[in-house]
Amino acid sequence: LKLDNVSYVQLTKEMDATISFWIKTAAGQNATIFSNGKGDGSDINQPGGNDNKWAIHINTAGNLTFNSEGKLYTLTTQSIADDSWHHVSLLFNRQGTLKTLVDAAEVSFNQMDSIGGFSGNRIWLGARGAQDLAGNETVDRKFTGKMDEFQLWNTLRNVEQISRDRYFEV
Repeated sequence: LKLDNVSYVQLTKEMDATISFWIKTAAGQNATIFSNGKGDGSDINQPGGNDNKWAIHINTAGNLTFNSEGKLYTLTTQSIADDSWHHVSLLFNRQGTLKTLVDAAEVSFNQMDSIGGFSGNRIWLGARGAQDLAGNETVDRKFTGKMDEFQLWNTLRNVEQISRDRYFEV
């Protein structure tokens, strides 16, 4: 995704956020669902010392993980790679936890204190992308499957909203 009409997307470390999407894949794989960088600690640091990059991955077991500021967070412990559609939501509550919902059911909680902000002028869906200081772009970890209705909100949606709205297009 290239941001043609805006030059930059930013969620600060203090801002709540919600990511939600539908996903369907038949097999686990080392792939990335969404990224604005690697999030594994190898991205270029921005002013303030953080890289502000996130990446949501699926592994060979079919479980979802999340990278930010060089840390890896487990989002699911039960495979979503069953050739069925699943609705996934990540609720970033800066005063509490990163909550993961699959099909509107809470499946994990992770502490938010080490999760950085989100900023950049490039977003990749279905792959992991990154840029170096010279502006060279690398793309890897390509996802095989289907995705739909990817949404990034700059607000914290609650479980009731997710459950109610997941079947309605925005």
